[in-house]
Amino acid sequence: MRHASWNAPEVFDLLGAHNAGFCNIDQPVIGRSLKATEETTSPVGYVRLHGRRYDTWFSDDENVPSHERYNYLYSTEELKPWVKRIETIEESARDVFVITNNHYQGKGVVNALQLISILKPPKVKVPEPLLQHYPELEAIAIEGPVAPTLFPMGKPAKG
Repeated sequence: MRHASWNAPEVFDLLGAHNAGFCNIDQPVIGRSLKATEETTSPVGYVRLHGRRYDTWFSDDENVPSHERYNYLYSTEELKPWVKRIETIEESARDVFVITNNHYQGKGVVNALQLISILKPPKVKVPEPLLQHYPELEAIAIEGPVAPTLFPMGKPAKG
């Protein structure tokens, strides 16, 4: 649902009636693309940040690798409006999931850590290799070496 025509009360009502979640996305807004939203239509709030590579998003150039559309690092200023949207979504959702899909060269992880540090201040664990590649993370990194872990709480989820 990336077309602006989906941004309509009747669509949100229909999704809500069927307990179907709506995906709030950030993408390059070109033509009738869906602009940023903060809708919740189920107990699960969902946000997906794709990046804003206008130059490669709809590229037909076969010489441009497909991963280039996600080669985008959000600035802190670009993330701030999403923090507000996430907080709004959180008010009406049981659970909120934020996916940073601007994954090229770890940029999604960088932006996820930045969002976490804004939403749950002040500092976060930043793996050393990421810190070396993105020194701007020093401002939010917990001091000292941190080993990367798959399960931040120390143990896997049961399921």
